[in-house]
Amino acid sequence: MTLYSKKKPRRLNMHPQISITRRQLLAGCTVLAAQMGSDALWAQEVVKVLVGFPAGGAIDATARVYSNATSSLGTMIVENRAGAAGNIAAGTLAQSRPDGNTLMLAPVNVYCISQALYRSLAFNTARDFAPVGIVAKFPWALAVHPSIPVQNVAELVAWIKANPEKAMCGMAAIGSEGHLMAYAFSKAADVNLTFAPYRGGAPMTQDLMGGQIPMAFDAIPNLAQPHKAGKVKMLAITSATRSELLPEVPTFSEAGYPVATGETWIGASVR
Repeated sequence: MTLYSKKKPRRLNMHPQISITRRQLLAGCTVLAAQMGSDALWAQEVVKVLVGFPAGGAIDATARVYSNATSSLGTMIVENRAGAAGNIAAGTLAQSRPDGNTLMLAPVNVYCISQALYRSLAFNTARDFAPVGIVAKFPWALAVHPSIPVQNVAELVAWIKANPEKAMCGMAAIGSEGHLMAYAFSKAADVNLTFAPYRGGAPMTQDLMGGQIPMAFDAIPNLAQPHKAGKVKMLAITSATRSELLPEVPTFSEAGYPVATGETWIGASVR
């Protein structure tokens, strides 16, 4: 699943913030079915799909797309265990029965960053999880509330330097890729940001649209629809090329900050 592919295949818009081709959906579902078990096993038991963030965000939407697509194999129930940048859901997976009937969809930080960032975790990625594969990829985006008088990244940097006491940047979680990407940008731009951590992208986006925070750094699916509706202004994205869905939004490289470049992915694992 990608939001910035140069190709233009037929797409399924099963969620207003997620776009996925039929071929990608079929391929992803085939991988999940092949690696998680037989049709007979799924038909007999409920498969729990753990998501470490609140409902309405990019990971939650991705989990529901895949759950709906594989529902013919058995009952799929998405369970949101929000908190600790996805680590609560990961701990729940680590403590579940090793029977392949508990699936987790989680971002890069759960599988990689958390292992180095936290002294004590209720899980060990290499020991406790059986990887299924990467099910989605998308870039990060920097967006501001419409009341902020800026139209591009350069103007935002100038605004931050002129209003350091107002420079609060929302992020989905401490230690997330969005946090690290926003920090890299702040260093490259030589500005100080006050980071406001949330339990997920959905509640953060609500506060950004409401003006409770002036800016936010988050995965593009959470900010794309509000941007199109004029409720936020997306200034730049971290992909190497512009998104075909948001061609008016430049990349950070185009904006003069190539250090803030990269994409996040969502990986599926079972116990």
